[in-house]
Amino acid sequence: MRRTGWVVAALAVLAGAAGWWQSGARWRGELYCFAQPGQVWEVGAVPAGAAPGCPDSRSVRAEVRAGQTRVEQFTFPDWQPGAVLDVLKAGGSRN
Repeated sequence: MRRTGWVVAALAVLAGAAGWWQSGARWRGELYCFAQPGQVWEVGAVPAGAAPGCPDSRSVRAEVRAGQTRVEQFTFPDWQPGAVLDVLKAGGSRN
């Protein structure tokens, strides 16, 4: 019976550590700045050919994590200045 208690305690510690690690996983990932990967500001799908990305800046990462700013970046293989704007307008953005 004592052995079972130690096993349960060890599993609880491992589960807690795993939960703690996973809670910060978003901020360590490449696309940390997206609230919902695959979406443009949560209003529509990322346009075809767009490559989403986030700044490689520790300070920007900290600001996004603290909720002080929000950044979503997209690069395209060719000049498409309206592609992301079209998604935002279709999602109800007025500007």
